[in-house]
Amino acid sequence: MLGPATLFVVTITAIRRLRVFRTVAALTHGGPNKPGEVLLHLMCREVTFFRIGYSAAIKAVFPAVVLGLVLLETRVLERRVHCR
Repeated sequence: MLGPATLFVVTITAIRRLRVFRTVAALTHGGPNKPGEVLLHLMCREVTFFRIGYSAAIKAVFPAVVLGLVLLETRVLERRVHCR
């Protein structure tokens, strides 16, 4: 009975996990040698260096990556939700 709710919570959590821009920007700006760099922070940094094409490419790829991960996760978890 909790399968569909669990699937929803896991999917929303996965999406929110990839949106950590504010934390990285406020705390470390990617850190020394950029080990904490995330894709959204890299995109904004490229805009400040006027590399608009590279930033636009990141902006186009990021939703595709998120969608792919969510679909994969949903497909794997859906089997567990609907199996009897």
